[in-house]
Amino acid sequence: EIANCKFSLRNFYMRRIRRILPLVSLTATITLVTGYFVMLPDDLENLSQSVVATNIFSNNILQAITTRNYWDVVNEYKPLMHTWSLGIEEQYYVVYPLIFLLLGKNRIKTTHLFIIILTLISLFGFIIEGREELKFYHLPYRFFELAVGGILATALKGKVIIIKSYGVWLIILAILLLLDNLPIGDDARKIAVVTVTMFVLASDNSKQKITSLLLMNRVSVYLGLISFSTYMLHQPLLAFKRYLFGEINSSAEGIFLIFFVLLLSVVSYHFVETPFRNRHKISDRKLIIFVSILSVCSTLCALMLYSKSGVVRDVPELGILVKNKQGVGIHKKYNHRINTLDRPFSDAMKKNILIVGNSFARDWANILLESRYKDLIEVSYAASVTSSVRVRVKEADLIYINAGNFGDVGDVNHENVWIVGPKSFGNNNGYFYNKRGDENYCEQRVILNNNLIEKNKSLSSFFGVKYIDLIGLMIDDDGSVPVFTKGCKFISQDTRHLTQAGAIYISGLLDDKLGSQFNFSRQKFE
Repeated sequence: EIANCKFSLRNFYMRRIRRILPLVSLTATITLVTGYFVMLPDDLENLSQSVVATNIFSNNILQAITTRNYWDVVNEYKPLMHTWSLGIEEQYYVVYPLIFLLLGKNRIKTTHLFIIILTLISLFGFIIEGREELKFYHLPYRFFELAVGGILATALKGKVIIIKSYGVWLIILAILLLLDNLPIGDDARKIAVVTVTMFVLASDNSKQKITSLLLMNRVSVYLGLISFSTYMLHQPLLAFKRYLFGEINSSAEGIFLIFFVLLLSVVSYHFVETPFRNRHKISDRKLIIFVSILSVCSTLCALMLYSKSGVVRDVPELGILVKNKQGVGIHKKYNHRINTLDRPFSDAMKKNILIVGNSFARDWANILLESRYKDLIEVSYAASVTSSVRVRVKEADLIYINAGNFGDVGDVNHENVWIVGPKSFGNNNGYFYNKRGDENYCEQRVILNNNLIEKNKSLSSFFGVKYIDLIGLMIDDDGSVPVFTKGCKFISQDTRHLTQAGAIYISGLLDDKLGSQFNFSRQKFE
């Protein structure tokens, strides 16, 4: 279009708007409404963030700041987690056409060279950058993956080439995508996938019988047509399935979900995508009005819910009451308050307790401060053992280090060092919460991941008597732990960190062990 003086930035973006925005806006709105009725406050607050970020195509930036790790299991419960890639794509669509527009039709070769240079810079940045969350979520490190298609298109000028060994490239691509234990690193694998895909896109499929059969049959073509609907709908469906009905536990269940997603995709493609892409049925003006109303309304509602921290109903299991605004942000504050204890010891009459580690170490501090011994100990907290903290190491009667931070705290030379083990209460509380009304609601338990159980056993074996086995306090023969305290309060608000009720509950289980460590007699408290 640039070469023929037919390029219009307005037309380019209208095509993108027709292709993408109606389904994105509709999906974000339906997801938010569903979340309003079924989600716990923290999850609804997170969803509200995601709706706003999705509507302005920046969910990749939000997730880089918040969850960071795409593969974290908590993301499986986030209905709009997948729109990070849409954010990168749309940010690319802002940058890419402007390059052509600014350099103009008389500088096509210069434009081509400029894009190649940007692509090489992006590739170089991808190779040398060590922080995975940046490489995964941010456009500068993804630019080369998208730009190679444009380089290929301008180099071939819209033509395709015949590659006799084309089938081999398809086999290589399948191997790269499907096999996990390849003798190459992840970065090299990603670059190889991009490279091989270039050959697949540049080839004339119609000249190859096998590839024509694989890629140009009616089923493959139709799956391609509905693929954007499949992309947008699959994650909300899977997330709410897990949230309401639990994990996918069988192949039959998984196959059913695949077909259900495809069925919804067919409906979406024919009744949402296709009508909005037809300019004769829906004018540009009507399109803009529809998308604007939907996006603005969902964004404003999401911001309102976010301002309320997702609290829209009483959740007594978490100590949350809407009427007097009790409980808003209570659990974050409860964990973070331990940061105020990052200070020297000051009371020589009390046992000096130093706790070292991350937010899970702060959980341990809360357990001690909820115990019957709280008035006889002074707790000091440090995220790591720095030179200033070493003064407290010498003064401490006991030191507790979170197992996950043991290798990061440096050499702590102290005879009374204890290692605090991990804990878990599943992946998400939503499934348990949505069973309210059941007869055995408060007695629900969750089966722990086998890997976590084995890791805990390994840590216990390694540290021996100096290991505090939190999982061992609660686990039964079936490998499950309780979700609620005896008073029907959630032990953890996010299945990882403790509520105040959870800290009180665990401190009670540790009563005798803590008394022994502190060298306090039981009679002192009876």
